[in-house]
This record gives sequence, C-alpha cells and structure tokens, in this order.
Amino acid sequence: MAETPRRRRPDRPVRQDPFDGLTPLDFVAPHGTWPEGPFVRAVANRLGRDVPVEQREAADRAAMLAEEAVHELAEEVAVHLRWRRRMKVPASTVARHAGVSRARIAAFEHGTNWPRWDLLMRLRVLRDTYEADD
Repeated sequence: MAETPRRRRPDRPVRQDPFDGLTPLDFVAPHGTWPEGPFVRAVANRLGRDVPVEQREAADRAAMLAEEAVHELAEEVAVHLRWRRRMKVPASTVARHAGVSRARIAAFEHGTNWPRWDLLMRLRVLRDTYEADD
C-alpha cells in the first residue's frame, strides 16, 4: 500500500492574523442577515486574551477598522440591491454589463467573499449609466 503524502510544515513561521478565513458574512450576528445586520465584532472576538497590552491596543484599532469597512461594504451592497429592485435588473444582466461573472455578483450580494475594488467601481458606473439612460 502506497504511503499518502503528508502535509509539509513550512520552514519558517507562517503569519496568521485575525482576518484569515473571514468573509463579510462572518460579521453578521447569527440572527441577522447580510447586508442589513446586525453585526458582531468578528475580528475582536478572535483576538487572544493573552496578547500584551501594547499589541492589544493596536489589534483593537485594526479590528475596528475592519469592522467599519464591513459596515461600509454592507451599505454599498444595500444601495446596489435597492437599485436592482427599483430598476428590476436581474443579476445576470448586471454581470454582463459590468463585465464580471455572475458568481462574482452573487458573492458580493450575499457577502460570501470580499470584493475587489474594481467590482465596486464597475457597479457604481453601471448604476450611473442606467440612471442616465432613463
């Protein structure tokens, strides 16, 4: 029987931070919905209690920045979803006009992945273009 290969440990320490593995959806409370909320402090909850005070303060500031970014992203998604409902534009049409995949639009709308900056710009331009055409 052939041996199964084992995962090799890296030669040097691998940097891990509290953001590893989180998606926007992880910031939503268990009884909430994306993008409406309510939101939880997902990063702050992942910080270890044994962190020294100086590092804890820096980590808390970084956590607050991340959580503010999630709130801003949720607002952007809410604006996008309101626009889609008002204009009655299907996601496939949005994807086609924005030049991105339907999966990328779905991940943005459902909070299952962090969007790249270009997606936000593409969607803003698309909304402005649609409203100018009306």
